[in-house]
Amino acid sequence: MTFFNQNSSTSMKQTVNWVDIGVRFALLLWAIVFVQTNVFHVAVAQEPEWTEWKGPNRDGKSFSTGLLDHWPKAGPTLLWKAAGLGEGYSNFAFYDDKMFTEGDFDGECYVIAMDRENGRILYKIHIGPGGELGGYFGPKSTPATDGTYLFALNQQGYLLCAKLETGRTVWSINLHTELGGRVTPSKAAADIHWGYAESPLVDGNRLLCIPGGTDGTVAALDKTTGKVLWRSKDLTDLASYTSIVPITVDGVPMYLVLTDMSVTGLRPETGEILWHADFPGYGVCSDPVYADGVVFASSAYNVGAVAYRVQKNEDGMFMATEIYADKKIDNKHFGTIYHDGYLYTMTDRGSLVCLEMKTGQVQWEERRRLRARCAIGYVDGHLILRAENSGELILVAATPEKYVEQGRFTPPDRSDQNAWTYPIVVRKKLYVRDQDTVYCYDLAQ
Repeated sequence: MTFFNQNSSTSMKQTVNWVDIGVRFALLLWAIVFVQTNVFHVAVAQEPEWTEWKGPNRDGKSFSTGLLDHWPKAGPTLLWKAAGLGEGYSNFAFYDDKMFTEGDFDGECYVIAMDRENGRILYKIHIGPGGELGGYFGPKSTPATDGTYLFALNQQGYLLCAKLETGRTVWSINLHTELGGRVTPSKAAADIHWGYAESPLVDGNRLLCIPGGTDGTVAALDKTTGKVLWRSKDLTDLASYTSIVPITVDGVPMYLVLTDMSVTGLRPETGEILWHADFPGYGVCSDPVYADGVVFASSAYNVGAVAYRVQKNEDGMFMATEIYADKKIDNKHFGTIYHDGYLYTMTDRGSLVCLEMKTGQVQWEERRRLRARCAIGYVDGHLILRAENSGELILVAATPEKYVEQGRFTPPDRSDQNAWTYPIVVRKKLYVRDQDTVYCYDLAQ
């Protein structure tokens, strides 16, 4: 093809090189695809890592969005299934290309590192003796990591720090023998309990744990050495089965601690009590929840739920004032989710209840369609329930209007143990542990 330059005094022919245009067009298309692909990867990478129990905010809420809002009858696509986790109820922590959990093998407890893309076992680190406590086998704690170190606590009170990349143990202590720890006993006998079930918290250079006992309920350790930085000397309740929740009230950071006797806010630097309220929550297992100046605590065993308003008084001191109580809201260990002013919690009789956080007013209650008590997770405006008896997973809209179910399915090859490990969603993938096995489902649209 020939063009003429009419602006030139001399007519000049300009020949177009179609090969050159084709190459340029291909490069342009490649650049568009590259940018779009890398924008996607950046967006995924910007989702905060799920480095500990119930995520970075310890609220059980996933950061993933753009997911399936209805599940097909057969369930979402199963990406992979892997075995080799041992006995136990521990959940997962994630960092970079790895995921971590705990399990018992022949009565010995290990922390396990896995490839998060396929579940392949990368290494196992021996924590200490495991076994049965209170009629249940295996660990109940979830590991934590700061990206350099990996921390894990087992049911017998062995707390370990290891190098994340290599699995080499850095230090190890026992909460019973070295920190004088004691766990809340069963009603049946003083020497029966379910072992340590809390999950350690990493906060800066501190590793927080709950040994329980007269030396101080909570201990802050130097995460690199295991050396005790402080004990909560004015809080000496026994260790229950809940984990520490970091919160901020009126601009003041604090650690929220729930035991079988009290709910308390501690100063992170010293372990000093900032506020304290009685809570006779024998055997309490479900973590407390904080939002908008209100702390919500719940327990089974005829205790129920209590909510406290936490604020400063005229002297500038924090105080907790009870604002409502309800014995029917008796969550044992199934978790409570806060979302947009409302709480979603499971009662011990098997009802999923939605109530307003600030008033305790029940918006709706559903029991008949669930047919079981369920562990609760949250993602993208939805609750994911997991039935303890069947292991069935149920998708429910997180709305105060009414109970709206949007799909359910049951993973294959169920074990004969209770399905108590919470469902979690990380980077658009649903992870479900059933004792020795983990299932990974794709929730992306």
